[in-house]
Amino acid sequence: PLIWSALSHSTRRYLMVLVLFTFARASEGFILLRGNEMGMSMVQLLLLWATLNITKAATSTYGGRMADTFGLGKLTMLGWLGYGLSFLALSQVSHMEALWISVIVYGLVTGLSEGSERALISVYANEHERGTAFGWYYLAVGLSAIPAGVLFGTLWHYWGAGAAFLFAGSLALVCVILLQQWGFATRQKK
Repeated sequence: PLIWSALSHSTRRYLMVLVLFTFARASEGFILLRGNEMGMSMVQLLLLWATLNITKAATSTYGGRMADTFGLGKLTMLGWLGYGLSFLALSQVSHMEALWISVIVYGLVTGLSEGSERALISVYANEHERGTAFGWYYLAVGLSAIPAGVLFGTLWHYWGAGAAFLFAGSLALVCVILLQQWGFATRQKK
């Protein structure tokens, strides 16, 4: 059953931080909109999109190996830190070269850490609650994604792309601090 109180305290805290991080995680379509706003042609936008996905794919397998070596919590925090910094960089880009570099960095760190973020559920959830924990994980991320996109789009509409990316990057960094302060990195499996 999908009962919140059936989850352990550590699992609930991780899910709350994850929901907050979902509000920092804007749709990658906004990156393409940023490129469009900067005057990129359709071909350049398609190449930017392909580059983003190639960098993510190139590092995802290596991310699994890194998770085994360094731990899921540390890799997730590293990924969220990279995400936050790359979005802060996206908030400041004024030239296409800077956009390309920011997107490549974003793709690299996202590819490294996407799997570890999901795998943390199995680390922090007790064995008897894992099914419920994964159900809450996908429910929380899925339900948070829509208002997160609306919030990001609203910030972009009223204050510009820079403000939207700045907000998302800053919120991601706050989530890194919360994840670290709540001790998730120390509870991971060796």
